[in-house]
Amino acid sequence: MMYSNSKVLGRSHIGDYVTLSANAYVINEDIPDNCMVFGQSPNLIIKKRVHGSD
Repeated sequence: MMYSNSKVLGRSHIGDYVTLSANAYVINEDIPDNCMVFGQSPNLIIKKRVHGSD
């Protein structure tokens, strides 16, 4: 999911179930599955989503 004004440029690979916050800017980065991304390259904040036990 990409929120407003988020961008993915260059040779980037975005994993499954990733959320890019508003104004996130990803360039030439690999983002793993199940993460939330904040900020701008090269100073991205990548937080792994933690799911409760089912």
